[in-house]
Amino acid sequence: MVAGEGAITLTVNSYGFATSCHMHGNMIYLVRIFLPNREVPMLRRSLLLVLVVLTIAALVVARPGQRGQSAAPGKATYGVVTPAQLTAMLTQKDFVLINVHIPYDGEIDKTDAFIPYNEINKNLARLPADKNAKIVLYCRSGHMSSLAAEDLVGRGYTNVSHLDGGMAAWQTAGYTIVDRKP
Repeated sequence: MVAGEGAITLTVNSYGFATSCHMHGNMIYLVRIFLPNREVPMLRRSLLLVLVVLTIAALVVARPGQRGQSAAPGKATYGVVTPAQLTAMLTQKDFVLINVHIPYDGEIDKTDAFIPYNEINKNLARLPADKNAKIVLYCRSGHMSSLAAEDLVGRGYTNVSHLDGGMAAWQTAGYTIVDRKP
């Protein structure tokens, strides 16, 4: 039905149902409306169909990017790591690991710093001076760390990632959280 990323299909069946489908990343937008065959002049039906397609296109363009991705081409992005990937990365640690969750609710072993996600601007001196340094952020669920990642990318950091699902996903995967209150 859909030709691929960004393709829009529009079909009208003999009963007057118009279906429009658009695929963007792993999301599929589907709109189905009823256009009576005999009661609406053909020009109005055509205009309604065009309106449906334009509405879907506007939603896709205005939609923020996928998690960890930018909607605008060329704009800096941040990465997403899974608990298994972070475990592998910790065996040969070459990055700064920062807990951004507030309030403090434990941490992953080998964490380098605790910086509240909403106080990045007050703690710039605690971040690497090299804006290309690898930084991995995490929080309890992944929400605060994604906000902090967006903030760091906005400040020019180019190698930022965050733990998908945060410490909750970390624990669900069978890894431990340690409590070293700052």
